[in-house]
Amino acid sequence: MANTTDTEERILIAATEVFIQKGKDGARMQDIADQAKINKALLHYYFRSKDQLYYIVFEKIFTGILRSFSSSVPLDKDFKLALKTFMDMYIEAISKHRFIFRFFLWEIQEGGERIGEIIPRVFANLGFGENPFIAAIQNAIDTKQIRKIDPYHLFVSIVAMSAFPFVAKPIIEKIIPELQILMEEYAEQRKKAVFDLIWNGINLENE
Repeated sequence: MANTTDTEERILIAATEVFIQKGKDGARMQDIADQAKINKALLHYYFRSKDQLYYIVFEKIFTGILRSFSSSVPLDKDFKLALKTFMDMYIEAISKHRFIFRFFLWEIQEGGERIGEIIPRVFANLGFGENPFIAAIQNAIDTKQIRKIDPYHLFVSIVAMSAFPFVAKPIIEKIIPELQILMEEYAEQRKKAVFDLIWNGINLENE
């Protein structure tokens, strides 16, 4: 949201905390009003419904993530460096802020229709006509930095391989008790393991 008032910003911060703790279904507007230290009538004045507030919070979070990545990942330079930077930042974000991905999981359970509307809008608002990382993959293929591969499948593989251990932590630690997924050492190991696997799969020298 552009040009939010102090009250709106306080509500958004409070709503983020409540949604993280309780999810969309478990959260109540009264919980959010209490967290923001305002009355419920004022909350409804600024935001008509819990659903509206939830999706505004989601868009705000996703915008922040994408803005951070787009300003830090050197997509216009050497693709190997761009890939490593992207994966390092992505795994770091997941390992330290797993709550962000709860929003994605909750929406997946509901079919993801609203996310399908929000994500393209965020890309457009930040000046991207398409997913910038997929465009960078295609450019790396065209300039013969990596072997010819479907950029969409590669992007999905990178995202899934990086995120899954942190999202599925309770299950994985039961299957493999030796892994302590939230330890800093594991995040560093995961960064290297996933990068090496992906890069060795797309490197022209390995054809």
